[in-house]
Amino acid sequence: MRLHAFGLTSVVLMALASCGETLPAEAPLVDASSDASAEASDPPDAPLDATEECATVPCNVTLVAEELPSALAASELTTAWVRGPDVRVLVDASVEPKFTTPTALNGFVHVAGNVIYFSETNGLRSCGAGPCDNPAAPIYGVTRTLGPITSDNSDMFVVERVPPYRIASCASSGGCGEKPRWVAMVPTEPRQIVVTSTRVVVGMQNGAIYSVLRSSEFDGGIDASDASVQEVHKTNVLGGIAAEGTTLYFLDADAGKLLRCSITDCAQPSVLADNLETPRALVLDRDELYWTEEGADAVKVCTKHACVPRVLARLSRPSLLAVGDRVYVVSEAERKLYAAPRAK
Repeated sequence: MRLHAFGLTSVVLMALASCGETLPAEAPLVDASSDASAEASDPPDAPLDATEECATVPCNVTLVAEELPSALAASELTTAWVRGPDVRVLVDASVEPKFTTPTALNGFVHVAGNVIYFSETNGLRSCGAGPCDNPAAPIYGVTRTLGPITSDNSDMFVVERVPPYRIASCASSGGCGEKPRWVAMVPTEPRQIVVTSTRVVVGMQNGAIYSVLRSSEFDGGIDASDASVQEVHKTNVLGGIAAEGTTLYFLDADAGKLLRCSITDCAQPSVLADNLETPRALVLDRDELYWTEEGADAVKVCTKHACVPRVLARLSRPSLLAVGDRVYVVSEAERKLYAAPRAK
């Protein structure tokens, strides 16, 4: 409970006056607009009620780990991130990381339930939330340097980050080792991959977005010409992508906009939000769209049906973002991982 300093001071002054006390002329009065004394007593990373207006940095976040992840993923059960050669894990929102020690990581991680997927030089590995001395190898030995990963209840997908940029797929249960299903090839280096019930969507480092039917298949030859992939949209700087059903959401970081369009026809996307300040990451969770704005030191959220952006949290230069039991976000400036409450 916060006491308003002006009201308290006034009461004290009036009480003293009524008792005949002489008030010193230099006695300071506290400005009614200032709540500095109350704010000074709040710990700097204390979580605030999500309904409060986040006007200062930090706001509505708690510290998870004092380290800078290169990749971040979360589910309702597990949160994981990559830092150097390690995959680090939180389980059931515990703030104590558990460590695994895989080597030659490529800097990509994906979480599905309590299963963690991560890519190393030429394979896709997976393990549970516990110790992971001998991770499984759902796809291994036939791919080049692997990059972004995604999955749903039936299949996992991973795309090579070096030529020929093939998308490989395998059943989520079990694995396919050296015999993945080759879905398609994209023309250049990928940065993000998402999947819907019908399509796989890949966001590229050059700002382009490509889409392909998830049921597509080719022989995996590195010289093959794969016409099944189509360019959906092109931005100068892509902030992030999300998709469900037949709808694509994406951040145009150069234009400062959050946009929506058909997953197969995105010539004229609809603007959901604009005047965004360097948007860096986008996550669709149920009916909510979450994103970071590095230039505004903010994590923002809106409903996908009627997007009215509001500030969920503030921290210095937010970048990576993942939504699970909480909203996890990386501060580039502080080189730390934080968490905020999910939108209500």
